[in-house]
Amino acid sequence: MSAPFDTTALSPLKENMKKAYDSVAPLYNEWTRSTHLIRIHYIKKLLEHLPASPDLLTILEAGCGAGDPITSLLGQATDPKTGQPRFKVIANDISTSQLEMAAARLSEFKDRVEFRGGDMMALSCADASLDAVVGMYSFIHLPREEQIVFLRRVYAWLKPGGWFLGNFSVQELESAFDERWLGCGVDGGVMFWSGWGAEKTCEILGEIGFEIVVQETVKDSEEDNGKSIEVPFIWVLGRKKN
Repeated sequence: MSAPFDTTALSPLKENMKKAYDSVAPLYNEWTRSTHLIRIHYIKKLLEHLPASPDLLTILEAGCGAGDPITSLLGQATDPKTGQPRFKVIANDISTSQLEMAAARLSEFKDRVEFRGGDMMALSCADASLDAVVGMYSFIHLPREEQIVFLRRVYAWLKPGGWFLGNFSVQELESAFDERWLGCGVDGGVMFWSGWGAEKTCEILGEIGFEIVVQETVKDSEEDNGKSIEVPFIWVLGRKKN
């Protein structure tokens, strides 16, 4: 099962990030396993709020990586009463390598998962067409102004009463680059992060129109050059008002 990739030209910043994730994909997928329980915890919070429906609910996952664990969980989800599939997932990632691994992992569920490769800023969805949008450890890779633009698009894409789940940097960070992160610079890759900080991010979401239902700070334990460090993220579950 191949994963289609948007051929729209990437900016130098995004091209370098794509190279970075392509070059470290298997290592990254192992390195990030420490966050799986956190990811699953918050996706379950989202699922608690999604309505029962005879039709498939449509969820956009921006930054699906290799599909483990969230895309897999959503793709396999069934209605406990009927046993019928519950979701149609639109899975996006900028990394060709990650997307190919996700497509292979989820080949059994290809009728439920649609892959869209490329910059999430190039995504296009019809207004009021999505039941939920999820982004885990992905929005932090957008320049700060792009984060605002994308979140406004998400609000438009969501149906009235639709849900948004994502995490962001707790600290304000205009921009940070690292060509050594997990060895990603071997093929010219450079990793990038940015953030508005917890308070400003929630302010932005509120100004866009989201009702914030959950706002929590969680510290990840990460390995950095053989040392364990704690990195805080703010997790936000928001609802588009009717």
